[in-house]
Amino acid sequence: MAVTIKTRKEDEVNILEVSGRLINIDSEKFQKKLEGFCVKVDKNAIIDISEVNFIDSFGLGTLIQHHTELQKNGKKLVLLNTNPDPNTYIQRLFDITGLKKVFNFVTSIGDVED
Repeated sequence: MAVTIKTRKEDEVNILEVSGRLINIDSEKFQKKLEGFCVKVDKNAIIDISEVNFIDSFGLGTLIQHHTELQKNGKKLVLLNTNPDPNTYIQRLFDITGLKKVFNFVTSIGDVED
């Protein structure tokens, strides 16, 4: 399944919702959407990855790049994953790569710190 990227609003908060496979072929599309989204946020760029079922190195690299850029500007990249089951692909990927310690993960919008 190709990646699908759209913006939604929840509790007056803009969220970039990503679903499907975040892979090399879609990396440019994801990069452009994420860049545009990050420019518009005041404090937190919230990316909902709850429906992502695969991320390759290009997808991870894009997330890391934007995480770093946002930090330089006093902002945060927040990854929303409403499925905290430790056995899911996404949870295991971020655990194995050590990126769970780098990114700010939340399971609901209410968990996002200002």
